[in-house]
Amino acid sequence: MDRIDRRIGGACASADLVYTRFVDDITISGQFDLQDSGIVKLIGKIIIQDGFELAPEKL
Repeated sequence: MDRIDRRIGGACASADLVYTRFVDDITISGQFDLQDSGIVKLIGKIIIQDGFELAPEKL
Protein backbone atom coordinates (compact mmCIF):
# COMPACT_ATOMS: atom_id res chain seq x y z
CA MET A 1 0.00 0.00 0.00
CA ASP A 2 3.00 2.28 -0.21
CA ARG A 3 1.77 4.21 -3.27
CA ILE A 4 -1.68 4.89 -1.85
CA ASP A 5 -0.15 5.97 1.48
CA ARG A 6 2.06 8.50 -0.33
CA ARG A 7 -0.86 9.86 -2.34
CA ILE A 8 -3.26 10.17 0.58
CA GLY A 9 -0.51 11.40 2.90
CA GLY A 10 0.48 14.08 0.40
CA ALA A 11 -3.10 15.25 -0.04
CA CYS A 12 -3.54 15.42 3.72
CA ALA A 13 -0.24 17.22 4.31
CA SER A 14 -1.14 19.88 1.74
CA ALA A 15 -4.44 20.43 3.58
CA ASP A 16 -2.69 20.57 7.00
CA LEU A 17 -4.25 17.26 8.08
CA VAL A 18 -2.83 14.20 9.81
CA TYR A 19 -3.12 10.83 8.02
CA THR A 20 -2.65 7.51 9.80
CA ARG A 21 -3.36 3.95 8.71
CA PHE A 22 -3.43 0.66 10.58
CA VAL A 23 -3.84 -2.33 8.26
CA ASP A 24 -6.96 -1.30 6.30
CA ASP A 25 -8.30 1.43 8.59
CA ILE A 26 -7.56 5.01 7.56
CA THR A 27 -7.86 7.94 9.96
CA ILE A 28 -7.63 11.58 8.93
CA SER A 29 -7.75 14.32 11.52
CA GLY A 30 -7.54 18.07 11.55
CA GLN A 31 -8.77 21.27 13.13
CA PHE A 32 -11.88 21.73 10.96
CA ASP A 33 -14.87 19.81 9.58
CA LEU A 34 -13.36 17.38 7.09
CA GLN A 35 -16.67 16.84 5.27
CA ASP A 36 -16.80 20.54 4.36
CA SER A 37 -13.19 20.66 3.15
CA GLY A 38 -13.56 18.47 0.06
CA ILE A 39 -10.70 16.26 1.24
CA VAL A 40 -13.06 13.31 1.80
CA LYS A 41 -14.04 13.31 -1.87
CA LEU A 42 -10.42 13.66 -2.98
CA ILE A 43 -9.26 10.76 -0.80
CA GLY A 44 -12.21 8.64 -1.94
CA LYS A 45 -11.14 9.27 -5.52
CA ILE A 46 -7.55 8.24 -4.72
CA ILE A 47 -8.74 5.04 -3.04
CA ILE A 48 -10.89 4.06 -6.03
CA GLN A 49 -8.15 4.97 -8.54
CA ASP A 50 -5.79 2.64 -6.71
CA GLY A 51 -8.22 -0.26 -7.07
CA PHE A 52 -9.74 -0.32 -3.60
CA GLU A 53 -13.36 -0.01 -2.48
CA LEU A 54 -14.84 2.49 -0.07
CA ALA A 55 -16.97 1.47 2.89
CA PRO A 56 -19.60 4.26 2.80
CA GLU A 57 -20.79 3.46 6.31
CA LYS A 58 -17.35 4.43 7.61
CA LEU A 59 -17.12 7.84 5.93
